[in-house]
Amino acid sequence: MLKVAVIGTGFIGSVHAKNLARHPGAELVAVSDANLEFAKKVAAVTGATVVGNVAEIFNNKDIQAVLIATPTDTHVEYLHHAAEAGKAITARNRSDWITKKQNRLCTQLVLRAFRSCLDSTADSMRATQLSSRP
Repeated sequence: MLKVAVIGTGFIGSVHAKNLARHPGAELVAVSDANLEFAKKVAAVTGATVVGNVAEIFNNKDIQAVLIATPTDTHVEYLHHAAEAGKAITARNRSDWITKKQNRLCTQLVLRAFRSCLDSTADSMRATQLSSRP
């Protein structure tokens, strides 16, 4: 089961959090918002833990994926931290609001995360091959 955190629990973030909480393949483990009252309301409905400092989400090894539903101007920072932490990421935004600089950075982060995933997969495959030798 995929352990997920939602950052941003305003209207659309709360919709996504509730949907994740009901999804059979996901476990909503944490929610965070600049307005802790929003996060508390969503946590009360979903059973997730309220996290006051988003760094806790990025540093939590048990959280595998992050859904970012904050204002668009915060996405690049959160995408960066999530990618650096090795999290799977999705972000809710309107593509017409993304600047060229944000788009370049997001592309770099995705490529870095993809390369990291490939490296990890290759390492696992090598380990499997070595352990299966007589």
